[in-house]
Amino acid sequence: DESDIRLWRSEDLNQWKVIKSLWVWDDLGWEPPSGVEARLFAPELCQLQNHGTCLLVYSVRARETYTWIYKSISGKAEGPYQNIGDAYMVQGQDGFIFEDDDESVYFLWDNGKIARLNDDLSGLQNERGQLLSLQGQAIGSEGFGLAKVNNRYLLYAAQWQGNDPQHATYDLLYAFSEEIMGPYGPQNLAVPHGGHSTVFQGKDGRWHATFFGHDKTAPFRGRFGLIDLDVTDGSAIRVRE
Repeated sequence: DESDIRLWRSEDLNQWKVIKSLWVWDDLGWEPPSGVEARLFAPELCQLQNHGTCLLVYSVRARETYTWIYKSISGKAEGPYQNIGDAYMVQGQDGFIFEDDDESVYFLWDNGKIARLNDDLSGLQNERGQLLSLQGQAIGSEGFGLAKVNNRYLLYAAQWQGNDPQHATYDLLYAFSEEIMGPYGPQNLAVPHGGHSTVFQGKDGRWHATFFGHDKTAPFRGRFGLIDLDVTDGSAIRVRE
């Protein structure tokens, strides 16, 4: 649905129940160009363990693409949510929120751009960077995310691979680093057809990734799914057999 963000909940990552709609076209501080249809995509919800609240990020495309950051007024995932800025946060797409162990919160977008949020979560600090490999290249091209595995930073991102549009795959790539700002590397394949996933650790300590299947050869396309991951000593991840 390109006009709504719905919150789902599960106790076992198997059975899911829709809780409510989180978002309406309100409080944007921005209007799409006249005659241009605005489309919502790439929502991400992050529960901040050390800040007692949730942040909701999403992108809107209307000729150009912009990304917003909303904060839960109640502190709960159910919201309600309020824009932390006067308008969109950045011109760009695929926003992602990462909270580090020291309570610092980071915002990723586009092809690995990164900025730290203010301590009160009111906006982005001025200093901005880009997460790159040892060779100075991006890990993937879009849909970036971060996780912490055995005190190492796991950077993952989506990448189209293959020249034939009928058989190209939209894969999830990854790399590790000792420092959040990198450099990262080497780059490896994590999940075939699993581009623009979110990698997370469940309550039982096991690792998982979301999956929606964007390419034409994916096992299934355009439907929400989860896959299990094996994470090896903070150095490699793969789909669990």
